[in-house]
Amino acid sequence: CPLMLLDRHGKNITPDRLVKDERRALGGICGDALRGFVSVLAPKVVVGIGVYAYNMARTALKGHGKDVIRVSHPSPANPLANRGWARLLERQLAEQGVDIG
Repeated sequence: CPLMLLDRHGKNITPDRLVKDERRALGGICGDALRGFVSVLAPKVVVGIGVYAYNMARTALKGHGKDVIRVSHPSPANPLANRGWARLLERQLAEQGVDIG
């Protein structure tokens, strides 16, 4: 779900820091949106960027016949992503059979 949640000081709020009810509501809304996008765009594969997005996409698309794969998130907290995320992304996609050519 392409959202940016910020606190009053402008600090990023990750979904794991939301209250359980807020996290559940956000997941439902984002799941509905993802199913709508997939219905309209008919992608061959859905890519979850990071573990959270991957898990949410798998849950939202369960039973919809879409492959969901995971790639690393480009977070500053991810040491792998800090050393060339674009190259890492291309490698991870290729390893999972996604042709980006």
